[in-house]
Amino acid sequence: MFVDHRPNFTFIFIYSFIIANIFLIIYLYFKTPQLDNLYEIYKEEIKRIYGNEQFISMNLNNSNGNCGSIGDMMWRTASMYMIGKLLNRTVYYESIYKCFTEYKQEFEITFRNGGQVIKLMNPKQKYIKKISFGIDSCDFDSPYRLEVENAQIIQVTGSEFKSFKYFDDSREEIHKMFEFNEDIKLAADEAAEGIFRNYTPEYRLCLHTHRHEYIEAGQASTLEFIEGSIKFVMKRPIK
Repeated sequence: MFVDHRPNFTFIFIYSFIIANIFLIIYLYFKTPQLDNLYEIYKEEIKRIYGNEQFISMNLNNSNGNCGSIGDMMWRTASMYMIGKLLNRTVYYESIYKCFTEYKQEFEITFRNGGQVIKLMNPKQKYIKKISFGIDSCDFDSPYRLEVENAQIIQVTGSEFKSFKYFDDSREEIHKMFEFNEDIKLAADEAAEGIFRNYTPEYRLCLHTHRHEYIEAGQASTLEFIEGSIKFVMKRPIK
């Protein structure tokens, strides 16, 4: 029986082609700039556009592009403002999200300094360094660990920042940020007169609690907890 011992050139060609492509892919991976570090390549271009100013933003994609209620937005802007101040970075909100532009208008109508709270920008993604920070909405993530970042524009992966620790030492500044416009104050005074007309306690308090999605999750605060919390707060000195 005749056995053909000649090399199978078709097999050798295919095998060599596959190996060559694997090495080519590896080479291109390490030689081609990756999306996550394109900002390094465009440093000079970024500086020409934005000067020496440094920026920070948050990633609303983690909230499915949803800003949430006005309370959620106030948490976000208060925390981001203090993070930006600590890092000497200007906070911006991506104008590609409709809810940011809508809340900018609402803040201008509602708050005395509302027009200064939300700065809209839309830098190219290749200019931005993405950083894992503040992923858990209610947990505090120390902004000091962002001090080592030298990219001109950074974006943190978190989107809510619902921890009082971000601004606990700057309450007066945050109160000033969210000081209501005079027409809002007058409307509130008129409403309060109607609500509390027959009451003469030392303190008059109308409390709003956020319960909507917490009810569905079975985590909504009970009346006993809310009343107990009010008594606890009222015993503390007002800062």
